[in-house]
Amino acid sequence: MPIPAPPAPTIRIRCSEKGLSRCRIAASTPADFWRRWNRPVHQLFRVYVFDRTGGRQHAFHATMAAFAVSAAMHEYLFLVAVGRFQGYQSAFFLINGLAVAVTSGVRFT
Repeated sequence: MPIPAPPAPTIRIRCSEKGLSRCRIAASTPADFWRRWNRPVHQLFRVYVFDRTGGRQHAFHATMAAFAVSAAMHEYLFLVAVGRFQGYQSAFFLINGLAVAVTSGVRFT
């Protein structure tokens, strides 16, 4: 009689973070990570960019618009600080925007 394999170990993460973000380390997808990151800015972008550029009816375009606005804001801040346009912030936020658009409907239990 074969011996059954033990159940796979589960990882439990306890977070007690409060304030601007909620337990980013427990995020299972890029979309989940960005939902948890900087909650006040998330809400601001949701109301003034995401909802106004299509919202859930055009989620891909609205998501990319929100990340494009964030990229432009970060590029401007780095332009002021560094003195020249580098493009790293745009690349980072647009790649993350694509990752969020792809994984926004994915839910792990």
